[in-house]
Amino acid sequence: MNTRRPHITAALALAAALAVAGCSSAQPASTAPASTAPSASSAAPARPASAAVLARQLAAAGLPVRHLIVYTATTDPNHELGRQGGYTSKVAWADPRAASQDAPDERGSIGLGGGIEAFPTATSAQARYEYLRGFGPPFGDGYDYLAGTAILRLSQYLTPVQARAYRAAFTAAAG
Repeated sequence: MNTRRPHITAALALAAALAVAGCSSAQPASTAPASTAPSASSAAPARPASAAVLARQLAAAGLPVRHLIVYTATTDPNHELGRQGGYTSKVAWADPRAASQDAPDERGSIGLGGGIEAFPTATSAQARYEYLRGFGPPFGDGYDYLAGTAILRLSQYLTPVQARAYRAAFTAAAG
Protein backbone atom coordinates (compact mmCIF):
# COMPACT_ATOMS: atom_id res chain seq x y z
CA MET A 1 0.00 0.00 0.00
CA ASN A 2 1.22 3.48 -0.87
CA THR A 3 1.42 5.64 2.23
CA ARG A 4 2.30 8.81 0.32
CA ARG A 5 -1.11 9.14 -1.42
CA PRO A 6 -3.00 10.60 1.64
CA HIS A 7 -0.29 13.25 2.05
CA ILE A 8 -0.46 14.22 -1.64
CA THR A 9 -4.25 14.45 -1.48
CA ALA A 10 -4.07 16.63 1.62
CA ALA A 11 -1.41 18.86 0.02
CA LEU A 12 -3.52 19.27 -3.12
CA ALA A 13 -6.59 20.14 -1.06
CA LEU A 14 -4.61 22.74 0.89
CA ALA A 15 -3.19 24.26 -2.30
CA ALA A 16 -6.68 24.45 -3.83
CA ALA A 17 -8.06 26.13 -0.71
CA LEU A 18 -5.24 28.69 -0.73
CA ALA A 19 -5.76 29.38 -4.44
CA VAL A 20 -9.48 30.00 -3.96
CA ALA A 21 -8.79 32.25 -0.96
CA GLY A 22 -6.19 34.17 -2.97
CA CYS A 23 -8.72 34.85 -5.73
CA SER A 24 -11.20 36.38 -3.32
CA SER A 25 -11.95 40.05 -4.01
CA ALA A 26 -12.73 40.80 -0.37
CA GLN A 27 -10.12 42.95 1.31
CA PRO A 28 -9.85 44.02 4.89
CA ALA A 29 -11.05 47.61 5.34
CA SER A 30 -7.63 48.78 6.44
CA THR A 31 -5.96 47.77 3.13
CA ALA A 32 -8.70 48.78 0.69
CA PRO A 33 -7.56 51.50 -1.74
CA ALA A 34 -8.98 54.97 -1.06
CA SER A 35 -9.77 55.57 -4.73
CA THR A 36 -9.92 53.50 -7.89
CA ALA A 37 -9.42 56.51 -10.18
CA PRO A 38 -5.98 56.68 -11.83
CA SER A 39 -3.73 59.42 -10.59
CA ALA A 40 -2.84 62.27 -12.92
CA SER A 41 0.73 61.03 -13.20
CA SER A 42 -0.34 57.52 -14.24
CA ALA A 43 -2.93 58.62 -16.80
CA ALA A 44 -2.00 58.20 -20.45
CA PRO A 45 -0.99 61.42 -22.18
CA ALA A 46 -3.73 63.14 -24.14
CA ARG A 47 -3.70 62.29 -27.81
CA PRO A 48 -3.56 65.34 -30.09
CA ALA A 49 -6.84 66.19 -31.80
CA SER A 50 -7.18 65.09 -35.41
CA ALA A 51 -7.43 67.64 -38.20
CA ALA A 52 -11.04 66.58 -38.86
CA VAL A 53 -12.03 67.15 -35.22
CA LEU A 54 -10.42 70.61 -35.27
CA ALA A 55 -12.16 71.52 -38.56
CA ARG A 56 -15.53 70.46 -37.16
CA GLN A 57 -14.88 72.66 -34.13
CA LEU A 58 -14.25 75.60 -36.47
CA ALA A 59 -17.58 74.90 -38.17
CA ALA A 60 -19.30 74.62 -34.77
CA ALA A 61 -17.86 78.05 -33.93
CA GLY A 62 -19.82 79.46 -36.88
CA LEU A 63 -17.07 79.63 -39.50
CA PRO A 64 -18.03 78.74 -43.09
CA VAL A 65 -16.20 75.41 -43.38
CA ARG A 66 -17.82 73.78 -46.43
CA HIS A 67 -17.13 70.62 -48.44
CA LEU A 68 -14.68 69.16 -45.91
CA ILE A 69 -12.13 66.76 -47.39
CA VAL A 70 -10.50 64.31 -44.98
CA TYR A 71 -7.34 63.00 -46.59
CA THR A 72 -5.90 59.49 -46.38
CA ALA A 73 -2.35 58.34 -47.11
CA THR A 74 -3.57 57.52 -50.64
CA THR A 75 -5.35 60.82 -51.34
CA ASP A 76 -2.91 63.24 -49.67
CA PRO A 77 -1.59 65.50 -52.44
CA ASN A 78 1.68 66.12 -50.53
CA HIS A 79 2.25 62.41 -49.78
CA GLU A 80 3.26 63.20 -46.17
CA LEU A 81 0.31 61.73 -44.30
CA GLY A 82 1.50 59.06 -41.89
CA ARG A 83 5.07 59.19 -43.09
CA GLN A 84 8.10 59.80 -40.92
CA GLY A 85 8.19 63.49 -40.02
CA GLY A 86 4.80 64.05 -41.67
CA TYR A 87 1.40 64.85 -40.31
CA THR A 88 -0.94 62.28 -38.78
CA SER A 89 -4.09 63.80 -40.28
CA LYS A 90 -4.99 66.44 -42.83
CA VAL A 91 -8.16 68.16 -44.05
CA ALA A 92 -9.10 70.89 -46.48
CA TRP A 93 -12.32 72.83 -47.00
CA ALA A 94 -13.88 75.55 -49.07
CA ASP A 95 -14.89 78.91 -47.63
CA PRO A 96 -17.31 80.60 -50.04
CA ARG A 97 -15.71 84.00 -49.36
CA ALA A 98 -12.35 82.73 -50.67
CA ALA A 99 -13.63 80.21 -53.21
CA SER A 100 -15.41 82.92 -55.17
CA GLN A 101 -12.05 84.67 -55.61
CA ASP A 102 -10.04 81.63 -56.63
CA ALA A 103 -12.09 79.79 -59.25
CA PRO A 104 -9.10 78.28 -61.12
CA ASP A 105 -7.87 76.27 -58.10
CA GLU A 106 -8.87 72.64 -57.89
CA ARG A 107 -10.88 71.04 -55.09
CA GLY A 108 -8.80 70.73 -51.92
CA SER A 109 -6.60 73.73 -52.63
CA ILE A 110 -5.92 75.97 -49.64
CA GLY A 111 -6.69 78.89 -51.97
CA LEU A 112 -10.35 77.85 -51.90
CA GLY A 113 -10.63 78.19 -48.13
CA GLY A 114 -8.32 76.44 -45.74
CA GLY A 115 -6.90 73.33 -44.25
CA ILE A 116 -5.41 71.83 -41.13
CA GLU A 117 -2.42 69.55 -40.72
CA ALA A 118 -2.14 67.72 -37.36
CA PHE A 119 1.12 66.25 -36.10
CA PRO A 120 2.07 63.73 -33.41
CA THR A 121 4.18 66.27 -31.48
CA ALA A 122 4.49 70.02 -31.10
CA THR A 123 8.10 69.74 -32.28
CA SER A 124 7.12 68.17 -35.61
CA ALA A 125 4.35 70.76 -36.07
CA GLN A 126 6.87 73.56 -35.39
CA ALA A 127 9.28 72.13 -37.98
CA ARG A 128 6.54 72.04 -40.64
CA TYR A 129 5.40 75.55 -39.68
CA GLU A 130 8.94 76.90 -40.14
CA TYR A 131 9.17 75.12 -43.50
CA LEU A 132 5.90 76.73 -44.67
CA ARG A 133 7.05 80.18 -43.52
CA GLY A 134 10.03 79.86 -45.85
CA PHE A 135 7.80 80.23 -48.91
CA GLY A 136 7.19 83.68 -50.32
CA PRO A 137 4.48 84.86 -52.72
CA PRO A 138 2.81 83.49 -54.69
CA PHE A 139 3.11 80.20 -52.74
CA GLY A 140 3.39 81.64 -49.24
CA ASP A 141 0.91 84.47 -49.40
CA GLY A 142 -1.86 82.88 -47.33
CA TYR A 143 -2.19 82.70 -43.58
CA ASP A 144 -0.51 79.98 -41.52
CA TYR A 145 -1.07 79.60 -37.76
CA LEU A 146 0.50 77.14 -35.33
CA ALA A 147 -1.28 75.97 -32.15
CA GLY A 148 -0.19 72.95 -30.15
CA THR A 149 0.35 70.06 -32.55
CA ALA A 150 -1.56 71.49 -35.52
CA ILE A 151 -1.21 74.07 -38.26
CA LEU A 152 -4.11 76.06 -39.68
CA ARG A 153 -3.56 77.14 -43.29
CA LEU A 154 -5.87 79.72 -44.83
CA SER A 155 -6.44 81.20 -48.26
CA GLN A 156 -4.80 84.45 -49.22
CA TYR A 157 -8.22 85.55 -50.47
CA LEU A 158 -9.64 85.82 -46.96
CA THR A 159 -9.43 89.24 -45.38
CA PRO A 160 -7.28 89.76 -42.28
CA VAL A 161 -10.47 90.07 -40.17
CA GLN A 162 -11.77 86.74 -41.53
CA ALA A 163 -8.39 85.08 -40.91
CA ARG A 164 -8.33 86.37 -37.31
CA ALA A 165 -11.76 84.81 -36.69
CA TYR A 166 -10.42 81.44 -37.88
CA ARG A 167 -7.26 81.89 -35.79
CA ALA A 168 -9.24 82.61 -32.61
CA ALA A 169 -11.45 79.54 -33.03
CA PHE A 170 -8.47 77.37 -34.01
CA THR A 171 -6.39 78.48 -31.03
CA ALA A 172 -9.30 77.74 -28.70
CA ALA A 173 -9.81 74.28 -30.26
CA ALA A 174 -6.15 73.24 -30.58
CA GLY A 175 -4.88 75.15 -27.53
